[in-house]
Amino acid sequence: MLWADASTTAAGQDPNGPMLQGTYLVKTDVASGTWRAPGGPNCYWARLRDLTGSPESIVANDAPRGPVSVQIAASDAGFKSRGCGTWTKAG
Repeated sequence: MLWADASTTAAGQDPNGPMLQGTYLVKTDVASGTWRAPGGPNCYWARLRDLTGSPESIVANDAPRGPVSVQIAASDAGFKSRGCGTWTKAG
């Protein structure tokens, strides 16, 4: 189930396919592994231990200005991204 943000892809997508901005359930909407995106001045991403939205939910996060690579763990509950461009699975 893809959690709705301002701009997201349709639920039921291929977990290994490209990701746009939004909040994704790991193993359901997005596969674990290495993901890359072009980044940019408004890029923010977060790996999440749960989807409560609390600061304690964040396993790791960053706001890179350039290209970004993130290792999504199988133990993560979710992944959130905005302003980073299209994510593609690298491994």
